[in-house]
Order: sequence, then structure tokens, then C-alpha cells
Amino acid sequence: MQKLSDSSNQSINETVEHANKSIENSKSSIQQEVKNIEESVKAASSVIDEGVKSVAKTINDASNTLVSSMDKVKTSLEEKTKTSIDEFASSAKATVSDNVKLSNDEFLTSVKVAIGKAIKTGRASGGKERKILDQADEIERLLNLVKSHETKISTLSAENENLKKVGDTLLNEKNSMQLQLDAEKSSLTRVTREKDILEVDKTTLQAEKAELDTRISTLKNDYDSVRNQVSKLTNDKSKVEQGASKLKTRVSKLMNNLDASNNQNATLMESITIRDQKIETLESSLITRDDLTKQITEKTQMVEQLQSYNYEKRLEAQKASDEAYQKVNQDYLDEIMKSYENHLNSVEKKNIRATWKNFEIVRTNLFKA
Repeated sequence: MQKLSDSSNQSINETVEHANKSIENSKSSIQQEVKNIEESVKAASSVIDEGVKSVAKTINDASNTLVSSMDKVKTSLEEKTKTSIDEFASSAKATVSDNVKLSNDEFLTSVKVAIGKAIKTGRASGGKERKILDQADEIERLLNLVKSHETKISTLSAENENLKKVGDTLLNEKNSMQLQLDAEKSSLTRVTREKDILEVDKTTLQAEKAELDTRISTLKNDYDSVRNQVSKLTNDKSKVEQGASKLKTRVSKLMNNLDASNNQNATLMESITIRDQKIETLESSLITRDDLTKQITEKTQMVEQLQSYNYEKRLEAQKASDEAYQKVNQDYLDEIMKSYENHLNSVEKKNIRATWKNFEIVRTNLFKA
């Protein structure tokens, strides 16, 4: 019975310990899961913030680049317009210069023709001195006019050369500006394309941010649910510990009752042993009397049967108590133990009454003999 009680107590302790370990493991697992969820939320928030900052910076840089490029294109167009006007003026000057030169050439040709005619006329009218003098003055005036026109022509030619040099310089600048304008157009196209790509990336990141916000909300809800589960498990653990404490208290009481019962059984067995010794003494003293011997033998057998019967009943009751203890709740266990104690007391009382009754019968028979 002591071993059975120890086994029951050990089973209870193991059950309580296993429950505590399960609760602690569940709590640790849930806390780790909560920690992982918090780290995931922090990492996701950091990634989202960095992505938004990067996209905002990229879009800002692209916008600044686009504005700068547009300013450059505007400046280039203004310079190109100014250059076109300068080129038009240079072309006009060159045209005027060419026309002036052509007019001067025609004028000189006409003057030369006039001089030639005058000389021919002077030769034809050599006798007329007045006309010769007039013609000579006219020729001198015409020659002076020719010299003046030649000077103007030389000046205009020099200016024309300078204008040609300026025109070549302006043409080179125009070609350079055209190349720069083409490069700016390509850069503007590339920046526009990159801006469109960045807008698409921004839209994608915003969608991903919305999805991550949804996931964060879901994770927060899961976190709250896990916290509720942890609180519930903590309460369950407290209840289990309280139940285990009560169970240990009741087991301690049962052990005390079992110890008292064992002491009573030991006392009973000792009294039965003494009785057996007395019966043996009586049997040895009355061995010649058949009736008494037969009666004593029958009583002895009855006592042995009673002893065997009581021992088996106690084992069965203890086994039933152990099985009931492992399967039913605390209240039912108390009821079983109470029933067991009542039954044990009843059996002990019956054994004592039967023993004394048998002893009285034997003593009465001895006195009669």
C-alpha cells in the first residue's frame, strides 16, 4: 500500500511537472513569436520609410534635374534665337556689302566708259579749248570720285572680311549650340523617361506600403491574440498549480490515513497472531478431544479464510482507490477515500467482533469441557 501511495504521489507530481513544463514551453514559444512579430514590424516599417525617403529623394533630384535641363534648353533656345538674328543681320550686311561693291563696280565701269567717251570727244573737238577744260574738270572730278569710291570699296571689303570671320565664328557657335541643344533634348527625354519609371516605382512602393500596413495591422492583431493566449495560459498555470497544491494536501491526508490504517492493520494482525498462538495452545492441550479439535479446526479454518478474505479485500479496495484516483476529479477522489475509510472501519469492526466472538465460543467450550 505504501508503494502504491508513493506511485500515486509520484504520478501526480509528474503530471503537475509536465503541465508546468508544457505551459512554460508554450509561454516561451509565444513570447519568442511575439518578439519575432515585433522585429518583423520594425524591419518592415524601416524598409518602408527608407523606400519612401529614397523615392522622394529620387523624384526630387529628377525634378531638379528636369527643371535645370528645361532652363538650359530655354537659355539655349534664346541664344539660338539671338544667334539667328545676328546671322540674319550679318547676312544682310554681307548682302548690302555685295550690292554696294557691285554698284561701285558698275559705277567705275560707267565712269571709265564716260572718261573714254570724253577722251574720244576731246580728241574729236580738239579745237574747242573751253570744252576741253570743262571735260578735264569733269574728268578730274570723276577721278576723285573714283578714288573716293575705291577707298569706300576697300573699307567695305575689310568690313566684309571681318563680317565673314564673325559669320564663321557664329556658325561654329551655332553648330556647337545645336549639338548642345540635341544633347539637352536627349537628356530631357531620358529624364522624362526616368521620371515616368520613378512614378511607376512610386506607385508600386505605395501599393507595397499599403500591403505592408495591412500585414502590420494583421500582425498587431495576432500579437494581441497571442498576448491574450499568454494571459490565459498564465491563468491556467496558476489554476493548475493551485489544483496541484490542493491535490498534494489531499494526498498527504490520504497518506496519513493510510499510515493510521496500516498501524491498525498491524495491531489487528498482532492480535490475530496472539489469538492463533492461544488457539494452538488450546489445541495442544485439548488434542484428545475430537469434538473440540474438530471445532477448533473449523474455527481456525474460518479465521484463516477471514484473514485471507480481508487481505484480498484490502488489496482490491486499494487498487480500486488508485484507479479511481487517476481517472476522476478531486471531489470524486474524496468520496472514494471516504467510502474506503468507512469500509475499512466496518471490516475492522467485523473482524474484531468475529475474533472476540470466536474467542468467547472457544473459551465457553473450554469451560464446558
